[in-house]
Amino acid sequence: MAAASGEILSRCPVTGLPIRTRPEWTDLDFGTNHYRVSLSVLGADTLLIRSEGESRLDNLKPYFAFYDRVVSEMFPPVGTHFAIEDFSALNGTNRESRKFYLDWRRSDLRLKGVAFFGVTELFRIMIKIGVRISRPRFPVKIARDYRAAVLWTHELAEVSGSEAPVSEVPAVVTPTLLPIQFDDFQMEFRILDDEVLFQVS
Repeated sequence: MAAASGEILSRCPVTGLPIRTRPEWTDLDFGTNHYRVSLSVLGADTLLIRSEGESRLDNLKPYFAFYDRVVSEMFPPVGTHFAIEDFSALNGTNRESRKFYLDWRRSDLRLKGVAFFGVTELFRIMIKIGVRISRPRFPVKIARDYRAAVLWTHELAEVSGSEAPVSEVPAVVTPTLLPIQFDDFQMEFRILDDEVLFQVS
């Protein structure tokens, strides 16, 4: 496949499919000094996303508006696609941005599945909790690495009618045990899988 004007073309080392990106899709900070994101398209139906820094609401809103434009352009006519999220350079997030991310993803009817890789243990727990609580209509995977994420989406694309959300390990979360309200924030404690006490701020 030849690259379109302005596109940079490479090959996926796992599938051999083309990977297309553009300079205007690379290292976007949306006017912030704490977050950057790069997008590329794998094959005909997968968007690769690499996030760096700390994700907050001020970058997520313009990011998803940009994401919409890329998806509409690259996956016509209706924009259905898979997303692979590389979190290996993502250092943090906050409650507002997590909620916005979950709500936006869950409402995106074009999404056929999301795979995450490069996640820390904290992000792993948050993803499991998000899947458990929000119950997305599309499958979700926490993969070991890029190769595992790509193979998962590639296999999923070949299976018709796969709608049940999945995760690496099903997570059972208790209701809030004891919310503690301070002047400018609230702390909540819950239990994950009957053995992990975690805090949501």
